[in-house]
This record gives sequence, structure tokens and C-alpha cells, in this order.
Amino acid sequence: MPNSANTADEYDFVDHQDTALSPETYRKWHDSPDHGSLWIKGVPGAGKSVMAASMIQHLRTTENCLVLFFFFRNIVAANFSPRALIQDWLAQLLPHSPKLQSRLQDSLHDTSDNELIQLFLDGVSCVPKLYCVGDALDEMSTDSTPILERLNGLATHRPRTLKLLMTSRPSRTLQSTLRDSSIVHISLQQRLVDVDIHSYLNHRFDNAPTLEHHRLFLYAKLTMDQVEDSLRSDAALNRYDKRSGVTPGGTALHVLAEGNQHWQLEGLSWGLVHQNRDVKGLARPEAVKILLDHGAYINALDNDKLTPLQKASNAPDVTKKLLSRGADATIGKESPLFEAIFDQNQEVLEALLNHGSSPDILSEAKHSWNVHYNLTKSRRIYPVLCAVFAEKLNTQVANSIPLLRTLIGHGANLYLPLNDDETLIHFLFVYPNYEVIDELLKPPCASQIDFNHRNQQGQTVLMAACNWRETLPGFSHRHWEKLPRGPPVRILDLGAGATLVDNLGKTALYHLLSNPGLPDDTLIEFINRTEVASTLFQADEEGYLPLHYALRLLRPRVCEALLMKGADLLQPDPEGRTALHYIASQCLLNTREPGSPGRLNIELGDDYFNQCHVLWKKFIVQGGSINFPDKAGNTPLHTYLSSPPSNGYDCHPESCHTDHFTILFPEDSGVDIFALNKSGEGALHMIAGRVNMYNTVQGHDKKLFLLMMNKGLDPLKEDQKGRSALDIANACEKDDIVGLLGRKRGK
Repeated sequence: MPNSANTADEYDFVDHQDTALSPETYRKWHDSPDHGSLWIKGVPGAGKSVMAASMIQHLRTTENCLVLFFFFRNIVAANFSPRALIQDWLAQLLPHSPKLQSRLQDSLHDTSDNELIQLFLDGVSCVPKLYCVGDALDEMSTDSTPILERLNGLATHRPRTLKLLMTSRPSRTLQSTLRDSSIVHISLQQRLVDVDIHSYLNHRFDNAPTLEHHRLFLYAKLTMDQVEDSLRSDAALNRYDKRSGVTPGGTALHVLAEGNQHWQLEGLSWGLVHQNRDVKGLARPEAVKILLDHGAYINALDNDKLTPLQKASNAPDVTKKLLSRGADATIGKESPLFEAIFDQNQEVLEALLNHGSSPDILSEAKHSWNVHYNLTKSRRIYPVLCAVFAEKLNTQVANSIPLLRTLIGHGANLYLPLNDDETLIHFLFVYPNYEVIDELLKPPCASQIDFNHRNQQGQTVLMAACNWRETLPGFSHRHWEKLPRGPPVRILDLGAGATLVDNLGKTALYHLLSNPGLPDDTLIEFINRTEVASTLFQADEEGYLPLHYALRLLRPRVCEALLMKGADLLQPDPEGRTALHYIASQCLLNTREPGSPGRLNIELGDDYFNQCHVLWKKFIVQGGSINFPDKAGNTPLHTYLSSPPSNGYDCHPESCHTDHFTILFPEDSGVDIFALNKSGEGALHMIAGRVNMYNTVQGHDKKLFLLMMNKGLDPLKEDQKGRSALDIANACEKDDIVGLLGRKRGK
């Protein structure tokens, strides 16, 4: 592993006392257990790198913990690739993480991005607290999306003990990727940044004698000192005042008050009328009127095929002026509605709609991933689809809600097809944030929706809501918020049919049980509704029951709710798998994938294994067999021995299977450790053939192999293909297992 290659000049740090960040904002990030990331944005030259450098020094001197850092530079070959960030952080983390030292390879050239960041997360798990600083994310190379998505996950990984600080220029790509609601956003205040830069330069110049071989620095220091002294002298100021004819100490108002030119009188009048008001753009409508009065072409196209009307998307007065003078909203590369939605300007949107623009007009210029980075599938883009996201940098979805309400109020067709699989209304209940769903389920929008309307797959709007991909407040990384009632339950209140089935014979309950991203409480409340009662024992076209779905994505509390309603725990699924097979395959997990890209895995809780064990024992007490084989002949023991290891950050994956073996299979359980499946494979075959995952620890499989050998199993017993367990271990390059009997690979 190479040493850190990050050698940018910013590493000569400056002590940082006053900051362009407000104290409240800084404390929100630094002290809060819920906000793990701070993202500082600013235009070029605003001082982002200086801010990052001084913050690093501040954290290093005030915090008793590790601070990792990286400065992206697109003019330095080693400092612009996304991998360079993680590699550099790994190099800095390596001396402080024994876990990382034991796992890190000598070379990382063949390691994938996902494996690389997982190595970093594993290494971080051994460090009690640390700060990670990444400067100039906008200077990353163009293949940055996968790393950015993982950074988005890192943002809420351990918000109490892992703090991430990022800086960048405003960037739509970054904004669309780093969308986690817990990230604290800051736009630099120029006045305070200037103070920071001044302090930074003073620090660098004061330390210039230590860099005597850089004569340019000394020359610059002398020049700056001379300029500063000349500006401070009264003589210099008096010379300027005499040349300008302005009274010493005078302001711009004094200049205007001289009244030597007509523009001074106009400026004086303007200043006295508007005083301290922000008058940016105030005269723009008059400027437009003057140009139009003198023959300017109102529908002219620029090089980007944009008309004045499209460029006025954030200026309601100009938009109204252009429309009143005959501007054509159909000219240009797309309707100005889309620009108004992009700018989240409701007044402009209203003006365009009132003038006759259709709320159902199709964009010919956008792909769905232009609207949101997760929308990789090709779709027709309508104004309503754009209005449920925040496309523009530094904007929030909440500010798009009035636009959505306006479009629906003007008669937008919510049932338009987006492609061969989706309609607009179904899309609205699957992809947007909760704030959008919440708005759709309230008046006046809810009364405009037919919740039993079907898409091309026969799925109703209720089913679409059961497939929702975002995160409910109060759950997962939004755990600090109040948990509301789940959207599927609220849709039942609005009269949706719970007994309808889609083209595959699935009810809404099946879709809900297949969604890993909703909390157990939502599922249990749905199960307890009277409208759902008749579907609790209804099989799909393949013969799977709701309980099988609840076991497939194992949620013990949801399974218990179905059992309370009368579900049969002992009934195997169509493949012969029992509840024990499902429990054995998942009980050691600590997290669950959310089912949507870019989101953190869902923590299952410290009590998850105990909940699974209660369900396991209930199956045995009710008369279920611990040795019941599925259609492939695999018993729950086979399934357990081939199941993935624990995947949490504070667990012990090196011994998870051996630690829990006697809990699930005690001596008096009657488990048949010599059972073979239909391929003739026994317990040792299953262990030898275990797939190595990113969290598989060296020695895990060997411990499990020894445990079963000590119970009397023969490692040389062959399956129906003539392979012994040692043959399989040899083929899988598990030398520690092969070494138990002294065999070597290839012999």
C-alpha cells in the first residue's frame, strides 16, 4: 500500500478561529448525533480549499481523534480520480486500524471500487471517532458517480462518531447524487470568507522566512506589506480624494449628490427611493420593454435554442411582459414550463399555465436521469414528473410541492404512460421523497387520484405505494424524525381496494412484504386492517403465501403478526422450504439491503437474532422437524452452514456461525449432522463450498469445518459427483481447510 500521495499546498495549515460558517450551522454538524456530513459550496475563488485546510488544522488541534483528508485537483494526475480519494484515506487510516492491516492487500490495482470502499468502512470500524475531509469534489473525473453514491451512504454511516466534511463548487451532478436529507449544506458567505483568506495569507506570509529558497514568496510578502501600508496612510487616501473631487470620507451618495451629470440625479433618486432594499433585477422588466419597443425580436433563439421566455424562467414580471407582448411558448428546444420547474418558480409556472401552456407537454430535451440520477430507465418526461424532484443545486423537494399542486390544479393528466411498463401516477408513488407522497395523499390532490387505476402490469396505485423506494421519516437514516403512518395504510383510508390482484396474482400485501425499505410498524398496521383480512391466506400464482413472503425477507415481528391472524408456521413453501430454512439463511445478518441504489443498508437491531430464535423455537414446539428437507434435499443445517456471515460493523464475523451453532442446534435437538442432500452433499461439503464475501474473515470457514469434523463427519466422503469436501476446499482455494489433512492444491 503506498503512502498518501496527497501533496497539495493546502497542507500548510492555518489556525482557524473565526469561520465563514455560522456557529449554529457548525454545531449542527459537529455536535449532532444525526448529521454526519457537512457540504460547503461556493463559486470559484470563494475560499473553499482554504476553508477545508483551516478546518483540518482546527480539528487536528481541538479533537482527540484521527482526521483524514484529500484535496482533488484535476490538473494533478494523482489527484482527480474518485479511487484516489479512498486510496489516500486508506493510506492515512492504515496505521490506526489493526483490522485494516490484517485485510489490506499489498496492491489495490485489481480491487473494485465497491471492495475498496468496503475495506475503508471495515477499517473505520476499529477507530472510535474520526473526521474525513474531501476538498473540491467537483474536480473529480467524470466516472465519479459510484464513489459519490457510496459517499452519500457514508454520510449517515455513523453520524455520532464519523464526520464527513466536503467542499465543492455548485454542481448539478453532485447535488443529484449527494441528496441525503441529513447532510448539512452551506453556501459560503463572501464577507466572512474574505476574513478567512486574509488570515490564511497572513499566516503563509508570516511563515515565508522558513521557505527562503522560494524567493518569490519573500518578494510577494514585501510587495503586499508595501501595498497594505500605502493603503493605510492618510496621504494616499487624500491623494485619491483630491483626484476624484469627492469629500474625504464621502460615500457613493456624496458622489451622486454632486449632480454634475444627469445619471447622478437618476441614481440619487433611485437610491433614496429604494434605500437598502435588494434591487437586483428590479429594472429588468423596463429593460425588456425598451428593447421590445425598439424592435427586438421576442422569439429569438440563442445558440442553445433558448428563447427570451425560457431565459426568464426565474423572473415573473419579465415572463408576464413577454407573454403580454406575444411571446410564443412553443418555440425553443422545450417548453418554458420545464425551466420554471427547474427554478422552482411557482409564479412563472402559473403565468405560463394561465396563458395556455399545457401541463401535459412532453419534453424532447430531457432523459429521466437528467431529472434524478436514480432514474436510469428511459421515460417520457412530463412537467409533473419534474415537479416531484429538486433538480437545481441547493434546492429542496419541499419547494417543488407548490409546483406539483399547481400542475394538478390546472388539470395535469396523472395517468399518462411513461413507457411500456409505467404510468405517471404509479411512478409518483414509487420514486419521489416522502414529502411528495404526503402531498398527494392530502386535499386537493387526493381527490384527483383513482387509487385502483392499473398500469400495464395490472398493478394498482396502492400496489405502487407498497413498492415505494424512498425512506419514511422516523426510519433508517431519518430516524430522528417522527414516524408517520405509512402511505399504503393512508391509501386504504382513501378507499383503495386491498383485494385486487395484478397480472401475477399478487395483492398489495405481497408487494408490501417484498419491500425491504419500509419499517415493520407499517407492515403490521397494514396486516391488521380489516380490508386486508381476506388476503392474509391467499396464495399467489406460484403457491406462495404471505407468510412465505414475510419469511423470505425475514422480519420476525411481521411473521408474528401473521401468526396472530392464524397463519400456519409449519407449512412449507412450494420449494419445500420451511420457516427454519428461511431463518437459518438470514438469522446472522445485522443489516438488510434497502432495495434502492444510493441508500444505506438498514440496521436490523441488536435483538434481531434473538427474535429469529424465538420464531425458530416456536416452529419446533409446534411439532416441526429440524431435519425437514426441501425439494433439493437440503435440511435447515445445510442452509445454515452455507448462509452468509454477520455483516454488521460491531460484530464478530470470524466466528459467527460457530458461536450460534449450539443455540440453533443444541445436543438434544435431534439434528442429523450426517444428512445428505440429493446431490450427496453433507455438512462439510457445504462449508467447503461457501462463497467468500467482502466481510468473510480469514479462518471463519476453517473453524466451522473443524467444529463439524469433531462431531464425526468424514472430510473424504464423496458426493454424487465424486468430490470430497477437501476436493471442494481445494478447488475454492481454501488452503487453511486443505491444510488440516496436509493436502496441497493440485495434488
